[in-house]
Formats: sequence, C-alpha cells, structure tokens
Amino acid sequence: MPEYKEVQIGPKKMKIPKDWSLETFSDVISTLESGGRPKTDERSENDSVLSIGGAHISSEGEFKLSEPVRISEEYYSKMNSGKINNFYYLVVDPKRLPDR
Repeated sequence: MPEYKEVQIGPKKMKIPKDWSLETFSDVISTLESGGRPKTDERSENDSVLSIGGAHISSEGEFKLSEPVRISEEYYSKMNSGKINNFYYLVVDPKRLPDR
C-alpha cells in the first residue's frame, strides 16, 4: 500500500503519494498562453485545423470530440499564441468545462 503525505494547496490540505513533489506552475512551465478562434459565422465547413477548447475536455480530463471545432489553415498560420506542440500542457479553467 502506498504511503501518503499531507500537503497544503491554497486553503486546503490534501494527501498525495509520499514520493510526489508539489510544484508551482512557474516551476514547471515557462510560458502560459491563451488561444483564440474566429467567430462562428467566420468559419467554414472546409476549415481543417482542429481547435480544442474547454468544451472539448471532460471533467475527467478526456477529450470529447463528438462536436469538433475547426479553423482555417490561414487563421492558424497567423496565430502568435495558443498553439499546442510536443511537451506542452493543456490547461483549462474548470469553470469553462461543459459538465460543470
């Protein structure tokens, strides 16, 4: 049976596995970006780049792509932030999750 330790996270005390460490975002990431997408009436059925937002992630952290949103390659190529690459984390505000 794993051993646990008690840690303080904000106002809450929680138990985590003893061999885990608790880090702040600034300790593990160097940049926090926010993306965007064109308004609904500016999108087309021909758009090909998948755009993932809070509505596409369940409260369990699984992707829900039954209603995908796509943007044009032109719009994507002009984006200066919000692009996910290898070794990036996708962080979503829990208030933006659809099943909350």
